[in-house]
Amino acid sequence: MHASSLKLVLFWGFLLVMIPTSAGLYGSRAIGGKDALSVMTCNVGDIEGSQEPVREAVVDFLKKLGDFDLLFLQEVGSKDDTEYFSKELGLPYFVFLNDFQRTYGIAILSKIPLLNDDWIYFKAGKRGSGAISAEIMAGDKRVQVVNVHMESVDPVSIENGKVAVNLKAVIGFVKTEICGESIRSQSARELIQWLGEKKAERVIIGGDFNTVPFSKTIQIMGAAFDDALWPSLAYFTGTYKKLDFPLSPRIDFFFISANLSCRDAYVLARGMGDHLPVRAVIGV
Repeated sequence: MHASSLKLVLFWGFLLVMIPTSAGLYGSRAIGGKDALSVMTCNVGDIEGSQEPVREAVVDFLKKLGDFDLLFLQEVGSKDDTEYFSKELGLPYFVFLNDFQRTYGIAILSKIPLLNDDWIYFKAGKRGSGAISAEIMAGDKRVQVVNVHMESVDPVSIENGKVAVNLKAVIGFVKTEICGESIRSQSARELIQWLGEKKAERVIIGGDFNTVPFSKTIQIMGAAFDDALWPSLAYFTGTYKKLDFPLSPRIDFFFISANLSCRDAYVLARGMGDHLPVRAVIGV
């Protein structure tokens, strides 16, 4: 192992041991503005399928969080569910993509018309993980918006409603994610190439990346885009809450192109399913 890779593994291991999950410090707060977009990404599924929230409960939860210009959802049950969310949340424009196993999908809901929508299934994935994109006009500026759901880590063992892990397994996962290749790092390269072909000047990417900060996947994304939560304490705030381990990893991200600015970004203290949502205000 290269010295730089070893340092990253040790650094992340230190964070896992020493830094407490701080999602409770970040609650809902007023965001937005006439020259900014209020965005949120939220995985509404659950590791235990029987525990997945019904769509009415999802709507009730989201309504309490205030207004959004754009909402990125993962593990949506169907296109019908997306249409229901669209009507109930007052976000009249939406695009939806099923995974090719037809078990769930990803969706973008918007107050602003969604134009030229497109999608990609990652070739590296096994279950139809992918991304969906569209263009919006924010004033006179065209912005590419992208919702991503990368493949989860398999296999996992569920005990007492949580993913069972131990310190050895965590260190092994972090080492592989930082130093090795994974389905997610390969998918990140596919995503960057796909977006590069679109030649969009302004880009907002949100979603469930199923990996941790400093992983090779996030390094690949960070070479092309800025992490909206960096630098802030929220960068290390866990978003996956059903891991049987003292600390929760952040696996949900927002990335933006360098010509956009992040005016505010944080992890919410509560969520639906097994993830905590991430909100941001992106200046255009």
